[in-house]
Amino acid sequence: MAAGGQWSANAFYEGVDFESDAVLAWVKNVPSKWPLPEGDDVHRGSIDTLRKTPLFNELSYCAQAGLKVEGQDAIRHYCVIGEAVGLKPSEAFDPGYYANRYVDILQAGMGFLAHYISNGRDEGRNPLPPGRIHSNWMRFDSLRRNVVIVLHETSRSGAPILGWNIACMLAQHYNVFTVLLGGGAITADLQAVSVETHGPFERNDRHRVDLTYALAPLFDGRVFQYAIVNSSESRVFVEIFAQRLIPTLFLMHEFGSYVNPLSELRRAFNWADEIVFPARIVAQSSEGVHPPLLNRRLAILPQGMSELPAEDRSDEPAEASFSELRSIKADGTFLVLGAGSVSLRKGVDLFIAIAAAVRRSDPARGLHFVWIGHGYRPDRDMSYSVYLREQVVRSGLDDSITFLDEVPNLERIYALADAFLLTSRLDPLPNVSIDAAWRGIPIICFEGASGTADLLRQNPITATGVVPHLDVQAASDVLVSLATDHGRLQTLSRATAVLARSVFDMKAYVQGLDALGTGWANIAQQWREDVETISRDEGFDQDFFLGSEVVIEDRDESVRRYVAASNKLDRDSAWQRRPAPGFNARAWQDCHPSASEAAFAGFIRAGKPKGSWQLPVLRGSFTSGCATAPALLHVATNDAAGLVPMIGRLRKNRGPFDLVISTDRSSFVPISQVLRALGCVATVVDGRLGSMSSLLTYLDRQPGDSRYEILGHMSAWADAPLPSWRDFQWETLLGGRYPMADVIVNEFARVSLLGLVFPAEPYLPEWDDATRVQLKTLGAAITGCQSDRASDYDFPEGGMFWARRSVLDSLRRAFPRDRAGQDARTPSDEAFDRLLPWACQSLGLTQVVTTVAATGW
Repeated sequence: MAAGGQWSANAFYEGVDFESDAVLAWVKNVPSKWPLPEGDDVHRGSIDTLRKTPLFNELSYCAQAGLKVEGQDAIRHYCVIGEAVGLKPSEAFDPGYYANRYVDILQAGMGFLAHYISNGRDEGRNPLPPGRIHSNWMRFDSLRRNVVIVLHETSRSGAPILGWNIACMLAQHYNVFTVLLGGGAITADLQAVSVETHGPFERNDRHRVDLTYALAPLFDGRVFQYAIVNSSESRVFVEIFAQRLIPTLFLMHEFGSYVNPLSELRRAFNWADEIVFPARIVAQSSEGVHPPLLNRRLAILPQGMSELPAEDRSDEPAEASFSELRSIKADGTFLVLGAGSVSLRKGVDLFIAIAAAVRRSDPARGLHFVWIGHGYRPDRDMSYSVYLREQVVRSGLDDSITFLDEVPNLERIYALADAFLLTSRLDPLPNVSIDAAWRGIPIICFEGASGTADLLRQNPITATGVVPHLDVQAASDVLVSLATDHGRLQTLSRATAVLARSVFDMKAYVQGLDALGTGWANIAQQWREDVETISRDEGFDQDFFLGSEVVIEDRDESVRRYVAASNKLDRDSAWQRRPAPGFNARAWQDCHPSASEAAFAGFIRAGKPKGSWQLPVLRGSFTSGCATAPALLHVATNDAAGLVPMIGRLRKNRGPFDLVISTDRSSFVPISQVLRALGCVATVVDGRLGSMSSLLTYLDRQPGDSRYEILGHMSAWADAPLPSWRDFQWETLLGGRYPMADVIVNEFARVSLLGLVFPAEPYLPEWDDATRVQLKTLGAAITGCQSDRASDYDFPEGGMFWARRSVLDSLRRAFPRDRAGQDARTPSDEAFDRLLPWACQSLGLTQVVTTVAATGW
């Protein structure tokens, strides 16, 4: 506290590293924007609230912040700067988690702890990330490497049982850590083979931020050989592990066509290092919903027969139900088994329809159908079960079909079954079909409906059980044939058992997974080294990398995310964020094709050599003074209202800028009215051809006017997408926080060879093969030959820039126009944008990109 009771926050900022901490990420998302608030009034409400709460522990906070308890106001320090950089007020509240979990509070610029006390607690918001950890450190061996397995639940069903089998086998050689999204009957069994188990998580605690923060103790100080994410239901974890630089195997047991939302599944595919399918047909389904998989290596590994946890082996079906089936079998009845949850996907209605078709064929030997699985509740389930019961009754099958609830151990029922009928409409590779095959029970299934059908077709004998898709009569014919021809039944039984032992090998399956995971060990080590290299270098621009993303994280976390994304996203993806303004990773990779490291890490290790991969950067500042060279700003627009903010930005500058507006005839009047209201003098001309075309047309019509050496070009279309992108362009080319037009024009005056200035886009430019071919042809008009550029270069995306007039004149000469202003070869505006760097280079001129701190999209 200063003399006279006045207080200043300046002293609190003295020890803060504004370049490397999370301050910029925080400040750009609060209303004050820039600079940081230093006045007492901004925080007075929060300070008063915190003085009354036990959630602020002064001793603990001072220890974190390096403050002396006496002489400094810890609560003020926390409100001004501590909360912004993630210092905890106590062990009962995590401001970093709260900010990232509840972005509405972050965006509103409210104090996180103050909000929780005043409103968040009553609204049911969490002060801390969820987390439940079970430790079993007797299983830890310091000489073993670590792996982690994720299960979506621990019920006694297919994927969880498979996950437990994988964990058991890997635990023979690794320290196994498990993550459980949901709970169930075999949780204790997984805990028994795991060093540490995280979860399960309640349904309202499964937000990506909840899970990321909850798993922080799992990652802290550990290196994992790889992670296995078992099933699409756990897909959220793929990105979480990948961003921790852990090679991730995504086991896709489902058809991609029935996983929703597809956007989340595609995201998981993009982040996974290996995607493992049980059969080719299952992979094809995912390729259909996510075509980029066609260009990736996909692993096809049928899983083996799963063992059950020991305590489950003693569980038997209800004795009355089993006795009933045994008595049916004793009469010489042919027993047909079906299994799975009672749902449309499992095709229980088709199971009944096949039973009816068998009944109509009137075979000499009786057949009885048994369905085992949870969900047949005709007295309560009005969506499916009630219709199944009606189907049974109306088909006259009351004495031919038995429904049993799910049974932990099907062993005694398998012993009674003569055939297994897999009626699923879509079912990748159900465990029950593997179990049946291992026991030599012939399987009848539909072509194209399951991975089981795919595998059975590998053998000409077992292929006889695969009938046309959803062909009820064909399935009935096969069953009747087996029931009446004992020799055929025995032949198919033996062939099924032989096929099962050659295909469904759990040991080989887990070894295959392990080989895929360990194959990434050296690559993962390179990722970690890349993170260290980039973190040590000041060139990584965290503020630029994060852009407008609402997140608070330290610089090392951002670096790790960059390295993870640079290795996971497709090379041609237009959504790769850059680590620094002006750096083009593709251009670097084109010139260093054999490098295995992240492009920016390689650039740093090479000493940051000059080249097409790094354009010079012009940063926003107040030091340039008034622009003295006359400059013309050309605006292509049909949006009178959009001119208001744009002209407001232009007025942040002091230089003399003449304004020309190209628009269509219908917009002349409203644009002129806006200009008069703003007191702005501008020339309004007819420009109906498009953005760049309208600029070149205007220059064609002023052949003798050479007053303007420097010309700017902006656009403001009424239907333009992404207003945040347009604001970013205007902020970096016109002004706002800084007088950028002054800065840019003065740079042209200072550097005589500067030819083109455009924004430093945070994303890599979007290119495709058709565009590259087109540009070779169009570029020949400028360079005189079809130059094959070595890399996907940067250009003014969206066509906003400042350029020397000679650059634009070069384009005009290369593409002459008729009297109506129509280009004889009509390059599109997008092509003109890409041709600007060609024109600049052909004249021996340079290019520069502009950036403004805490500005992005």
